Amino acid sequence: MDAEGPWTDAGPVEAQIKELEHQNEHLVRSNAELQAHLAETPGTPDRELRMAIGENIVTIARRRAIIADLRKLMGSSGATIPMPETVPVDDERPGGGDAPMADTGGVHL
Repeated sequence: MDAEGPWTDAGPVEAQIKELEHQNEHLVRSNAELQAHLAETPGTPDRELRMAIGENIVTIARRRAIIADLRKLMGSSGATIPMPETVPVDDERPGGGDAPMADTGGVHL
């Protein structure tokens, strides 16, 4: 197969793990950018941005769970895949997780 394709010599499960990790990296970066924007405009309620951040956090958590399950699957087959460094989800709020988010009536995580 083509080295640029989704399935490399590492196998389909490892390729799926790498793809999910890549997607999570983009979501984490997106959340950081959204939070920076919120920090630049304090006091301005932006429900849509806060909802997007919340949705990204949920998606990141789901993908991490899928990755963990795939790693367990690979572990039972004898293959080993190193765990990447994780990014804590709790600190993905303005103020580094110390300050509570304003209640906007939206999704509460």
